[in-house]
Amino acid sequence: MEPINLVIRKILDGFKSGKITASDAENALSNEFSHSIETPSAVIDASREHRTGFPEAIYAESKTPKQVAEIFGKMVETNGKAMATRCSEATIDMLEHQFPKANISRQSKIVWQRSD
Repeated sequence: MEPINLVIRKILDGFKSGKITASDAENALSNEFSHSIETPSAVIDASREHRTGFPEAIYAESKTPKQVAEIFGKMVETNGKAMATRCSEATIDMLEHQFPKANISRQSKIVWQRSD
């Protein structure tokens, strides 16, 4: 995937030159900023960071350790980072095992990882 600024530039140039309509440009920009990650147990807003400055977090309290690990892995794979909050000890143990580079705060019940 091209860096977003180049994609946006192409969309805007297409509109400016008359190659695409305003409606087409709006749809293209909307699609560019509404990417989601789907797993069997969740749909994660992968574009949230571009819109708000902070990526979506996994609310782990309402999920099984396996579900959290699955979502966490997809987020790291897609965005290069992930954070799970309100993790149970079992969830922390599973994430620690599956993601040895993850940072863990057992006291805060948070697990996070950045690939950069």
